[in-house]
Amino acid sequence: MASTPNNERSLSARVLTGSAWIIGSQGAILLLVFLAQRMILSTLTKEENGTLFFERRMTDLIVGIMVDLGINGILIRRVVQEKERASLIISSAIALRLGMWTIATVISATYAYVAGYAVVDVVVWSIYLLIAARTTMLRYAVEAPYRSTSRFHVISLLGVADALLFTGMIWWWRESLDVYTVIIAYMISAIPGFVILVALDRGRYIRPAFVRFSEMKALLLESMPVIASVALLALHASLDTIVLEWFGTPRDVGVLGAIYASMGPFLVVVPQAVSLAVMPEIARTNADESKRRTDVALTVLRMLIVATVLLVCVAGPLIPMFINLVSNGRYAGENVQFYWFLWTAPLVAILVFSQEFAVTVGKQRFNLMIAGVLLASSIIFGLAFIPQLNSLGAVYSRLVTLIAGAGICVVILRRILGEQLDLLFVIRCCTVIAVGMLATTWLMYAVPVPVAIIGSCAVVMISAITIGLVRKADFILFTKILRRSH
Repeated sequence: MASTPNNERSLSARVLTGSAWIIGSQGAILLLVFLAQRMILSTLTKEENGTLFFERRMTDLIVGIMVDLGINGILIRRVVQEKERASLIISSAIALRLGMWTIATVISATYAYVAGYAVVDVVVWSIYLLIAARTTMLRYAVEAPYRSTSRFHVISLLGVADALLFTGMIWWWRESLDVYTVIIAYMISAIPGFVILVALDRGRYIRPAFVRFSEMKALLLESMPVIASVALLALHASLDTIVLEWFGTPRDVGVLGAIYASMGPFLVVVPQAVSLAVMPEIARTNADESKRRTDVALTVLRMLIVATVLLVCVAGPLIPMFINLVSNGRYAGENVQFYWFLWTAPLVAILVFSQEFAVTVGKQRFNLMIAGVLLASSIIFGLAFIPQLNSLGAVYSRLVTLIAGAGICVVILRRILGEQLDLLFVIRCCTVIAVGMLATTWLMYAVPVPVAIIGSCAVVMISAITIGLVRKADFILFTKILRRSH
């Protein structure tokens, strides 16, 4: 069935509304977490923060590989396409993850004991990973009925409530913060939102009686290409921390942990919000609507790249102020690390969108290629940079690794979308990123901060419009959608 202008506007409106809910709630969450991180980073020593960061990273790695299983995109697609079987699919996914989480927690606790870290910290963090909104594990499956129908307001508001509770507890314990109390605060903050979601379900989708071994097996079989990529991605995400612990000190790990904790969530909020909002819409497209799917995908990718580059143009000159706010000056000597970590944002956007898109259209096997390139690059560049440059080397390694990852994503998207993603499209994207990087880096040292922000953003927008990455039709469509949403 051919798409109509009304269908296009309806899809765009749903994507924009869903993205707005997610971005708005994530903005509130980031503000609250920012306040909490300020208290944490200004209270814990760099060595304590290094311990906290490594305990979390190590558990993230094991639990992430064994519990995530890469089934989120598959889960949403199947719930959208098989509505009459949604309760069986969701309950079976929950049962599968609960079983794997039990095994993963035992392995994590054993590793912590052998490596000399606190077993209790690791177990409590593992509980948090299971039920937290940000980790997309058990809670994601509980949220599936809302996500599959683009009803993001409930899960968005509960996410804000989680962050509010976490920040409140950190403030309450601010005089006695240590590694254990921070982890406990995380875990407790995730409980109310999870319980509320289960209560709201009222047994409609979540019941032990709905669990089917056949469904669990089907989810596992369909996700087999994704499981390997999830494992490789988890190794890639943790490798810089592992290598830094080998060659550096707890202080170095603490610096890297501060960068990830204070900036990591900011870099993924926009691509995650847009991807989560647009993927259910892409899942609804029919097999004969490939052109419409391609148009939507390339439009979203263009807008993501421009938006994330503009985000860095604004945030880059503010880095010294940001570090002072988030750590009370404790990490003032690491300006360079924080700044170059910012420039991973456009690359993260490409990676997040590409992986979610591949799973949504049933091409999840391609994610194994992405994960393989990322892991290989992490090993090569991590060993090349980290032993000599420590935390700065870890940041350089991540930046170059993500450049390689974004390159393979473009190759894969080309294979899925076809000739519309051509060399000219790639050149336009690279040009905007390079122009933004050069303009921001030069202006932030040459002129006052407000001028640097305005100047770099103006340069990026002019270049994006001039080379055709941003089009007049984008402004017209955006304006129309805004009018219809009021």
